[in-house]
Amino acid sequence: MTSNETSSDSELTEVYTQILSIVYPTFLSTTVIAHGILLIFIIFFSPLHLKFLRILLLKTSIFDVLATVTNFYIQPRIVSGGRINVPVYCYGLCRHMSSSLCFLIYMGWQIFSLAVGISMTYTLFFKYYKLNFNGPLVGKRLIISLLGFYTPCFVSTFCSVIIVLRNTLPVEASKRISEVAIIDRKYSLIGRMTLGEIPNKINFLMIAYGIYISPFLAFWFRWKSNKQLNETIAGASPYLRYHAKNVMTGVTIQVFMHFLFYIPMFSLYSYSLISGTEVLVQQFFLAMSPNLAATFDPLINLYYVVPYRNRIKSWFCSRHEVTPLRVASLTPSAVA
Repeated sequence: MTSNETSSDSELTEVYTQILSIVYPTFLSTTVIAHGILLIFIIFFSPLHLKFLRILLLKTSIFDVLATVTNFYIQPRIVSGGRINVPVYCYGLCRHMSSSLCFLIYMGWQIFSLAVGISMTYTLFFKYYKLNFNGPLVGKRLIISLLGFYTPCFVSTFCSVIIVLRNTLPVEASKRISEVAIIDRKYSLIGRMTLGEIPNKINFLMIAYGIYISPFLAFWFRWKSNKQLNETIAGASPYLRYHAKNVMTGVTIQVFMHFLFYIPMFSLYSYSLISGTEVLVQQFFLAMSPNLAATFDPLINLYYVVPYRNRIKSWFCSRHEVTPLRVASLTPSAVA
């Protein structure tokens, strides 16, 4: 147990550790398999008219896998009982390695998780732009939009480098960590985040932006895109209008799944920092929460990207037929 834990906390710690020993490998395997299937569809079964959309899907999928793999490797516990000094413990395989390297991977996991949410919000923006500006997002505007959306990731990366460089532990602390590691190999202290320092504050704000602001941006892009869809295909059949809106719904579901999984735990984390109260469930499950939706993202893509869905139906439903008109009308490139 850590230094501030009571006997009851120690029992809960053991329970949470046992739960996560099952949850982490389960989500790792299911996520890798699901994204592997999606990658096969993106590479081999994407029609040419998907164009830039398949690149966006590929990018989001890669960030999802990276975040899940690094999270499994670290399995961090963030003991946020005070704002000044927040220790980070490692319960994953990384505990057997250098604490500095493990802390570097931990900061990388934060950046990957932030990039996942931003990538999905950007996909909605891409569709919104194509509908409202009557053309694809290319050239200078594409570069500017990418830089604008991914600025929080760039800022977080810069701050993370500073945080990692400042995380060099004194000799006394290193000796204590070694002693703990000898006594209990279940975890190790990999670093401390001093939230009173400017890089930590900025990094915290970037993550908070990704969690609390991105869902509202996603909702706004979806609302504007659906409004434009109604005007664009108002004369089409109800069947076409229904399925065209489903394209936007699929991406929106992905965005909100990620942030709805993360918002409760991150809010508990913020409360713990402000009040100085330790919340064990938040300490153990905060790191897992943003990656819970990673398993479901590929399934949503396989269903809502119509060429993928039709391909799957053609394998399992021999009598399923899709007319060229319906395929062209319902693909994301045609309606978004």
